[in-house]
Amino acid sequence: MKKFLAIMLCVLLVSALFISCGKKEAPAPAATTTPAPAAPAAPATPAPAPAVAATPAPAAPAPAAPATKEVVFRISNGAEPESLDPALIQGVPEHRIFEALFEGLVANDPETALAVPGVAESWEGNEDGTQYTFKLRKDA
Repeated sequence: MKKFLAIMLCVLLVSALFISCGKKEAPAPAATTTPAPAAPAAPATPAPAPAVAATPAPAAPAPAAPATKEVVFRISNGAEPESLDPALIQGVPEHRIFEALFEGLVANDPETALAVPGVAESWEGNEDGTQYTFKLRKDA
């Protein structure tokens, strides 16, 4: 039994070696450019400047601003996220994306651990603490 396992382990290692050292596609050769020969130096006599009438160029119309701005979100995770549903998030890759995409009504101040405004500008609770009223930011 030990001999069989040793042979299988050797076969596995040899096959891994062949797979990792397999033929790779050669990179495309880089295009080489040769610099053009330098032109002979012209004499240093200044040429008279042509006379130009000073006429203002017609103003081009200003380009219209796009209605929405395209935003690209890139994040480097060690693994593919299992889900982007906030209720199903379990791992670190999902949590990093969740933290970057979603903002809560309030956030924790990292220094004092107190609640600070997030999406909400302000909030107030009723006397018995069963209802809270949040006033949201205009850009939320």
